[in-house]
Amino acid sequence: MVSRKHSVDVLFTVHAAIALVVGLLAVILPHAFEHFMIAYDEEGVGGYHPGGEAKITHLVIRLYGALIVAQSWIVWHARTQATGAMRRALV
Repeated sequence: MVSRKHSVDVLFTVHAAIALVVGLLAVILPHAFEHFMIAYDEEGVGGYHPGGEAKITHLVIRLYGALIVAQSWIVWHARTQATGAMRRALV
């Protein structure tokens, strides 16, 4: 039988790996995430217009990606150093 501590270690490892990949993708390729932030009207026509708005959108996506990478780093290190109460709080 697998212990709870081992299960949480696996959960933290998987979470850290996925968060690292998604965060780095957001930082490196913000174009892949911008379609989540574009409003469409009833005919399906997008509100995307290249220019200043696109630069701001990419900046926001990159900053959010950096936040996800930082979260990955925290979870990766909490996997081995955290106390039981800290691990429960993170879960």
